[in-house]
Amino acid sequence: MTCNNYINWCLKWLCEEEQWKNFCDFGYIYRIEKDDYETFPQNSFISFEGAITKGGIIFDPLVPTDIIIKNPGIYEVIFYLNCNSQSIVALKIDSQNISFQNTYKNNAASQAIYGHSILEILNQNTILRIIVLNFTGLKLEKTQGNEPKSTNASIIIKRIC
Repeated sequence: MTCNNYINWCLKWLCEEEQWKNFCDFGYIYRIEKDDYETFPQNSFISFEGAITKGGIIFDPLVPTDIIIKNPGIYEVIFYLNCNSQSIVALKIDSQNISFQNTYKNNAASQAIYGHSILEILNQNTILRIIVLNFTGLKLEKTQGNEPKSTNASIIIKRIC
């Protein structure tokens, strides 16, 4: 399902708790499986290919690793990576050092990584990325056989205050 006919309903539901009803910073950024595994080496950033955004969350497919957060505030970030490798990743904010509370891993091949964090964004136009930390890199899952293509990486960002 896409949000094509439901975007207004989705955004109303996602933003109904906001103090200012017409000010909602939200983004759903994703990538779709390919016909072969995609490997990201150590210290590289996961790239995405599509997005549904509103307000101060910006995604430009020409810079597929960067998610721009235009407004300072407190943000909830949830992400998912369907891996075919043992992997370690972290949320990277601009050039800040990576913190342990924003680092996530799986311990087996063919296992997803889920991350959930609350981030305080202090500056306008902050860049958020997912960085690969382990020396063996990260391999994203591919489409298997006759299965339909599906999302193998996604991130949801919502300003909560």
